[in-house]
Amino acid sequence: SLKTMVWTGLFLFIMTYVFAILLLFVVDTPVVWECMTDSQLYMGSVRNSMMTIIQVFTLDSWASDIARPLLFDAHNTLAVIVLILAIIVCNYGILNLIIALMVEHMSVMKKDTEA
Repeated sequence: SLKTMVWTGLFLFIMTYVFAILLLFVVDTPVVWECMTDSQLYMGSVRNSMMTIIQVFTLDSWASDIARPLLFDAHNTLAVIVLILAIIVCNYGILNLIIALMVEHMSVMKKDTEA
């Protein structure tokens, strides 16, 4: 089970990196850099962009801090689509897989203690 968790964590890291690179590619316009006051904080480098993707797929105030300024101030709908895809893939896909692995492990432990 630990081996599966390590591979799932590695896959989550790779997906975070891919979405961060995609986000940097999409928001690399002068309009975004001028309109968003915190653009360097959220998308200034690959590391910052990865932290932004982690904030997005954990659903930590991503709409008010990141998506709303991108959509309404910078008029960059493609970046918001990338963020929603990151939520779908990472939150509803990979994080639910991690939770399922934990629940399976707990049920195996319960059967072992009952036997």
